[in-house]
Amino acid sequence: MNVRDVQQALEATRAPLNRASNLPAFCYTSPEWYAREIEQIFRKEWIYVGHRGQLARAGDYFTAQIGDEPILIVRGEDGQTRAFSNVCRHRASLVAAGEGQCRAFVCPYHRWTYGLCGELLGTPGRRDPMNEAEGFDPAQNGLLRVGLETWGGFLFVNFDEAAPPLLSWLGDLPLKLGNYKLEEMVVTRRVSWSVDCNWKVFMENSIEEYHVETLHRKHLPRDNPNLVVVEESRGPFALRFTPASITAKGSPFPPMPGLSEKERTGTYPLALFPNTNLIVGNHFAKVLQHLPNAVERCTMTLSFLFPPEVVSQPEFAAYSDQSYRYTDELLAEDTSISPQVQQGLRSRLRRPGRFSKQEGAVHAFQNYVLGRVLAADEGRPTPAENR
Repeated sequence: MNVRDVQQALEATRAPLNRASNLPAFCYTSPEWYAREIEQIFRKEWIYVGHRGQLARAGDYFTAQIGDEPILIVRGEDGQTRAFSNVCRHRASLVAAGEGQCRAFVCPYHRWTYGLCGELLGTPGRRDPMNEAEGFDPAQNGLLRVGLETWGGFLFVNFDEAAPPLLSWLGDLPLKLGNYKLEEMVVTRRVSWSVDCNWKVFMENSIEEYHVETLHRKHLPRDNPNLVVVEESRGPFALRFTPASITAKGSPFPPMPGLSEKERTGTYPLALFPNTNLIVGNHFAKVLQHLPNAVERCTMTLSFLFPPEVVSQPEFAAYSDQSYRYTDELLAEDTSISPQVQQGLRSRLRRPGRFSKQEGAVHAFQNYVLGRVLAADEGRPTPAENR
């Protein structure tokens, strides 16, 4: 495909929904395009990485990988939550793995030791191994900070020092969801898994309704109209509303106090760009995180959140187990289809398909990606060797 054909393919995605076509395949398979996404999106936007409920005590921490960038999020003795590069300042070994609780971080390579605020506490070894390193200053060799801010209990990181504040970047989302008091909810379950597909494949699957009546048909109630309306909003997200409940059947819990009549009966599924699918109902929330690991591999993390007054009820254990099983079955179906989509995107015979009217959020997401990736040098030729 020559450069002109590539540009025309990208322009087809930018057309209005009823005339637009999907992104071309190279946007899901090209290492160069993927590298540009990491640089222009994941190193410049606010990226959801977890929930403050994971950091209940001083010394609680968890790690994440955003592209090739390993990060470490920890709660200090002062109660403050901070994010750091999870890379030792000495020889670049990873300092921590997974999640847990500690008093300090000890690099497994040479035992360089860092405090919960990222400061370098010591460089252990016989005969003070760093005493002859001219000009070496421990105060200048702590873990490197990464920008971190919170909204609704959700933790976001940003590698760009010039980035706007999180609340400014979110636009009117905090106002739109203000009645739900997300900041008061608690995480009751969190699970992660890897999928062999480009991160956008699973993100797009997470935010559209068209596949539900086919892939999830055994879970869709016959009386569920599957009506989803896109609402006006201002910010990096596509806000949708459905008058139907999308939780497991038979909830014993009433709607949270303070909700409008609309919020008491329906559900908001929204796509928070670039990597988050947030579903908010009248007594729960679910958040699905999509983190890129490689061109054709991503890590998914799903968290369930409920108001504390719901969690404390004796009926909660049975109901939550039912909700978890219901969601696990849905996600197993999504996880099985996504690598098949990725395989199809590698076909040289693949041509971009058209959008259905139920894929407005996907159309908005794909144009968000194009806008960010091409913002720095609009019109730069995309590699002709990629489809």
